[in-house]
Amino acid sequence: MKIILMSFMLTIMLFCCPFVKAQNNLTADDIKFLKSCNIEQSDIDVIPKLSSDGKEKIEMVLESHKKNCNMPILREFKATREFLRKFTPAPESSPMPPENYSGDFLTKEETDYINNVSKKITDKVFENLNKNTK
Repeated sequence: MKIILMSFMLTIMLFCCPFVKAQNNLTADDIKFLKSCNIEQSDIDVIPKLSSDGKEKIEMVLESHKKNCNMPILREFKATREFLRKFTPAPESSPMPPENYSGDFLTKEETDYINNVSKKITDKVFENLNKNTK
């Protein structure tokens, strides 16, 4: 039983390692395709830093035989990255995320940044409310 379990684990590791490696290394063709879809270089550069879910989604697009710039995953990626840009500089009010927003396309640091800016905006709103009710 132990040998079967070890064999199974080894098989999974061998199967997954090339996939993980591929997620971290975009090829020149991948970059060319993403740029042809009007994805900014700064957004392409962040792909290896995304969560495994975000990287897997991008990898599905890049491995697709019918890839095109209108694929839903690419629309989500672009919308999410554009949403992030609305936070620089920090806005006076919190922008609403687009309909096709996906947190999978933000790094942990970017998510923390958005949350911190949103918290400051909310705190300021409550502070103003308290001032007006006194």
